[in-house]
Amino acid sequence: MSTSDTELKQSVHRSLIWSLVIAFVISLFAALLTACVDLAAGAHVMESLKSAWGTFYEVATLCMLVLTVFWAVRMAIIFKS
Repeated sequence: MSTSDTELKQSVHRSLIWSLVIAFVISLFAALLTACVDLAAGAHVMESLKSAWGTFYEVATLCMLVLTVFWAVRMAIIFKS
């Protein structure tokens, strides 16, 4: 494996990790926002937590789908050239 291949592999791994971290932060922010809105609307804490968990799960799933498509296209472009 040449140096450029190793550098490319490290760059891809670093970018993938940052993508996953960003997806987690976005999901966490959406869940916290949902919990705050529910609590402000007068919901009980447990109802608010259930709603927040559902939002976290849905947003995380959506982020993973988008990231999967993004990485599939990016890898196709990188390895095609």
